[in-house]
This record gives sequence, structure tokens and C-alpha cells, in this order.
Amino acid sequence: MNKTSVELFQMYDDHRKKGINVPTEKEFRVYYALLKLDKHPGYKVEPAELSLDLAKMTAEIRQTPEVLFARDVARACRTGNFIAFFRLARKASYLQACFMHAHFAKLRTQALVSLHCGLQNNQGVPVAHVAKWLGMEVFFPWLDLYSLWCNLNIEVNFTYVYL
Repeated sequence: MNKTSVELFQMYDDHRKKGINVPTEKEFRVYYALLKLDKHPGYKVEPAELSLDLAKMTAEIRQTPEVLFARDVARACRTGNFIAFFRLARKASYLQACFMHAHFAKLRTQALVSLHCGLQNNQGVPVAHVAKWLGMEVFFPWLDLYSLWCNLNIEVNFTYVYL
């Protein structure tokens, strides 16, 4: 995917030099940016590459809503802002969400650790809130949450999460 994208972007650059605008360029630049959200063994990329790639884009492409979306996603992912990340995931197109999905488990785990450290013992949080924060509103979210929490010794009943 990485090599294909590089070749695609070289083609876009060549077309731009000839005065030809390719309408799909911004879409594929966003997919590539989402591919580089964070270190991921399957993609073999470093997150610092995203900044370099953004700098190489034309100002016109950098300011498109799609690229701004990818930058917001990258910022949320890097800062561990799981609420912003999953809000953006809800707004993403299907393919954008597929690229983001590679980071769901990591951000959910970070979120649960933060909640675990930030709340006092036996302090409950409504499951519905946690499920919404972590983008798990559908299909009995407490079952998914429980499977994540097993390693953190967090007690879950059907109404509250006790940390």
C-alpha cells in the first residue's frame, strides 16, 4: 500500500506539472494520511512521515475538508484523545473508518487505563457513557467492554463500570 501510494502521488505531481487536475487526489492523500496515524506493524510507517507528507501537499489540498479531517484524526490519535477520535470515526466514510479501525483497540485500552487511574476505587461510570466514548454503542456494548476490561480487573455490571 505504501509503495503504491508513493507511485500514485508521483503520478499526481506529474499531472499537476502539466496543468491537469486529478479529482481523486485529495481522497487518496487522506487515505494515505490515515494510514500513517501511528506506528502500526502491518503498515511499516512512522508517524513523523505524516508531517512531511502534509508539507509536500499543495496548500489547496492541505486546506480541503478531507485533509483537515485526517489531521484532526491524527491529532486525536497521537494525543490519546479517545473521545475526539471516536467522534471523528462516527463522521468518517467507510474507507476512512477502515484505516482508523487499526487503532481502535489501542485507543480503547489507553482510555480504560486512563479511566482506571483517574477514578477512585468502587467509583462507577455508566456503561452507556463509556460505550459512547469508545465508539461501542451498538450490539450490547458491555460485552465488548467486558472483554477489554478483563486484563484490568474492572468489574462490569449491566449498568455501571466499577474501577
